[in-house]
Amino acid sequence: IYLCVQSLVLVSIVIMITDITINTKNLLWEIGHNRRHAADNDDTSLFRGFTSKVLLDSFKQLTDTATALMVIVFVAFRIPSKMESADQTRELVGGLSRIPWDSLDVSMESKKTDFFKLVKSLTGLISTEASLSTFCNIILIVSLLRVIQCTAVHPKLALLTGTLVKAGDDMFHAAILIMLLMGCFAGIATWRFGSEMEDFGDFQVTMQTQFMMLFGEFPDEWQKSMDLLLYTVLYIITLFLLVQNFLLAIIVEAYMKVREENEEYK
Repeated sequence: IYLCVQSLVLVSIVIMITDITINTKNLLWEIGHNRRHAADNDDTSLFRGFTSKVLLDSFKQLTDTATALMVIVFVAFRIPSKMESADQTRELVGGLSRIPWDSLDVSMESKKTDFFKLVKSLTGLISTEASLSTFCNIILIVSLLRVIQCTAVHPKLALLTGTLVKAGDDMFHAAILIMLLMGCFAGIATWRFGSEMEDFGDFQVTMQTQFMMLFGEFPDEWQKSMDLLLYTVLYIITLFLLVQNFLLAIIVEAYMKVREENEEYK
């Protein structure tokens, strides 16, 4: 069953590669056409021919190509590991059971050497499996983003995806501001409360605590200390009330722009 599923994955990859090839040829033709049009209009810009649509299509092609390559690499590693897993398990378990712990003819040092050699092999297999799982998780996330991007085919759903594209630049700068503010608050909280509270033990833990505070999970007894109360109130006002409303304003503005553009095309 596993091999059948992987075979279907490979078939889908072949279809994806074919689609990438056709779309890339069309994209190159469009770039060339835009360049010739720009040359006829005496446009000497270095990026002439690269319209926003062409750039977006180029990003889609790069995403599809990266996804196809990652899936091929994953399957190339995954199938052999699955096919050899039974033999490897049998070898490891058999090796552990064959260690003569009750024999007086074999030294304890030799027994421990064999044992830890098998344990090292086992941890190596576990590490490889964890790496493959992480790699697969990345593939799934990239594929999820591509699925969301493909929803732009539907006119109503294109309104939502278009909003994300239109708000992308402002959202990026807002994210920089948020990380800067959270970093400053985290530095202050770690310096002031790190020696007293586990929730602010170091910078990383403090960042996690601040992230959970955005969802209403505050540190224990945060009201009893005036310094902690002041820090919490300032953090909530700055990050939750002000910045969250900035984000909502960015999304609403982008949504209205995309809606107006769609109305004009109609």
